[in-house]
Amino acid sequence: MDGFFWGGGLMWPFYFMIFFFFAFVVSIAFWAWMVVDCATRKFKGDVDKIVWILILIFLNLLGAFIYFLAVYIRKENPNPVPQRSRRKRSR
Repeated sequence: MDGFFWGGGLMWPFYFMIFFFFAFVVSIAFWAWMVVDCATRKFKGDVDKIVWILILIFLNLLGAFIYFLAVYIRKENPNPVPQRSRRKRSR
């Protein structure tokens, strides 16, 4: 039995378990990050915040991904004011 698990061909379940453990930790951290962002973000109405928090709670990782795409990466001002050009005006 020497080397049956560590030196033999049955090492893949261990790597499989470690990969899914880290994937689980990263997904929980991402979900918590989106919940905290939603709780601290200022929305136009209180109903929007409540709806997003309910979506995050009931849809878990899918809800966090939807929130990330719909709210987090959206720019605060979708129509920014154009900047002045720095050219000199001719008089």
